[in-house]
Formats: sequence, structure tokens, C-alpha cells
Amino acid sequence: MNYTGFILLLLISFSYCVRQPRKYMIDLDTPASERWNEVVQDHLSAIPEFVKVAQSYVPKQLLPIAFWIAGELNRFFPEEYADEIRGIAKASGLPLGLVVSMNILYDILAFDRKHVFQLGCTSIVAQSEDGVIYHGRNLDYDMGDLLKNITIVADFTRGQGEERVSPAPFSVAYLKEPSSFR
Repeated sequence: MNYTGFILLLLISFSYCVRQPRKYMIDLDTPASERWNEVVQDHLSAIPEFVKVAQSYVPKQLLPIAFWIAGELNRFFPEEYADEIRGIAKASGLPLGLVVSMNILYDILAFDRKHVFQLGCTSIVAQSEDGVIYHGRNLDYDMGDLLKNITIVADFTRGQGEERVSPAPFSVAYLKEPSSFR
């Protein structure tokens, strides 16, 4: 590995965080519609700000139709994913279309980098001489305070916690992993 890559990895490894994300055990044997209940309940106070940010990307006049369309899209998602989204909507008291919108917002905005340049991620991947791969990632969003309040680490398990499947960072009510490892 060259020295620049090594120095960058060294800086990443010594970065300091004032707050570590809360960890949750997410049992994949729990019904999908109930899987995220504890996470949602613990973060109810942060969800309104998340909603406000999500709504800011859609013209106010279009919100009702956009959320209706998004709610209808949930029928086309894989069953387990759709059930998780319905469960989050129920646990949070948010309309289904809004929760679906929050889960597809990044996918929609990722296609318009010309106008939505402040959204995105910066990452680096390096491999050491002995073959170990290192991955560092920044979420370069204009909502750092919000993200730090809704970021968790989900430790996915099966068999009532007996089998650890995979840990991953998540944002509350957003069911996509920005990074994962196994």
C-alpha cells in the first residue's frame, strides 16, 4: 500500500466521535412488520425532523400526490421489505407513503447529481500488502446534526440472537444499509 493510502487510513482509524450510535439486535426471525418497533419507539422525537428534510425535496403542492404514489409503490417491493416499511409506518404513526418516500428518496436523488450535488457519499477502499481490504465512508449530506441523531448500528441475528448474521449502520426509518460487513 502506498504511503498516502496508509496515512489516510491512519487518520480514519483515529477519528473521534463524540457520540457512538446506539446498537440494536434485529432478529430476522421476528415478523418483518414488528422488527423495527423498538428502534422507531426510541427515536420518535427525531422522526419529525427527518420527515421535514424528506419533504423539502418535493414541492409542497405535489406532496399529497407524491406520497400517494409512493404508498402505492410499496405493493411492488419484495414482501419482507414492504412489511418492514408498513411496520415502521404503523409504529411511528406516519403515513405509509411518507415512509416509502423516505426509503426511496436517495435512489431518486442519486440520478440527478448535477442539481443535487450536496447529497452523496465519499469513500475510499484500500488493500494492504497482506490482502486485508479497508473501506472508509463519509455520508456527505447537508444534514449532519439530523443524521447523528438517527444513526444506529443494527446487529442482525437469527434464532433469537443465537446466530449473528451481520452488523450494519442504519438511519432510523430508512431500511437501506450505507455500508455493511460480514
